[in-house]
Amino acid sequence: MSSNAVVCAIGAARLEQLGHGASPPTVGRLLRKSGYSLRIHVKKQEASAAHADRQPQFEVLESQKWVFQEEHNRQWWPAVTPSTADATIGGCVAMNVNGKNAWKCGSFGEHLLSLTVLLATGQVLTLTPESNPQFFQALVGSAGLLGIITSITLQLQRITSGSVDVLVRSAASLGEIFTIFQEEYSADFLESWVDGFAGGRYLGRGIVTCTRFSDMCDKELFTGTHHH
Repeated sequence: MSSNAVVCAIGAARLEQLGHGASPPTVGRLLRKSGYSLRIHVKKQEASAAHADRQPQFEVLESQKWVFQEEHNRQWWPAVTPSTADATIGGCVAMNVNGKNAWKCGSFGEHLLSLTVLLATGQVLTLTPESNPQFFQALVGSAGLLGIITSITLQLQRITSGSVDVLVRSAASLGEIFTIFQEEYSADFLESWVDGFAGGRYLGRGIVTCTRFSDMCDKELFTGTHHH
C-alpha cells in the first residue's frame, strides 16, 4: 500500500470511529483541499496513527465532519414525501403518495425516471414514462397488485439543509386560510389544520404551518452559531 493510501485509510478509520463514514479517497481530497501533504515515512505511519505529523490532519478531519454529512447525506432529498417516516420508497410508488407540497410538486410518481417490475408470469420489465407510458402509469399507485417492483430510479431535488424553518399562522376563517396560502406560496411546504367544530363566522378557522428548508447550514444550527 502506498504512503498516500495509508494516510487516507487511517483518516477514514478515524472518522468511522467518530460515527462519520467517509472513503479514503474522500479523506485524501479533503486533506489536500486543506493544504496538507499526504507524504510521510511509512514506518511512522505504521508505528502510530497519532504521530505528530498526522495529528493536525486528523483534527482538521474531525472539525470538518459536517462537510461529509452535508456532501453525502444532506444535499439531495425526494421531491415528494408523505407525512410519516415509516414509508418506504417502494410503498410511495405503490400508493403514489403526495406530501405537503402537492400544489407545486405533484405526486410521487411524477418524479420517477424508471421502474423495473417482476410480473406474475416471471417476466421482468424495465419501464419509463416514455417507453411504455400506459403500463408505467398503471403500475404507479397500483398498491403492488400488478407486479413486484424490484428497482426504482427517482429524480431527487437538491436542498440547502437537512433542517427547516417553521412558521405557524392562525386563521379565524376558511377565507383567511386561503389568504395565507397565497401569501406563503413560496414556502417549500404548506399544511392547514381546520377546526371542524367551529361554526358561524368562525367556520373553517384553524392554523397554517409554513415550512422552508433552512438557509443556515446544519453545523451552524446544531452548534448554536447565530447570525445577527
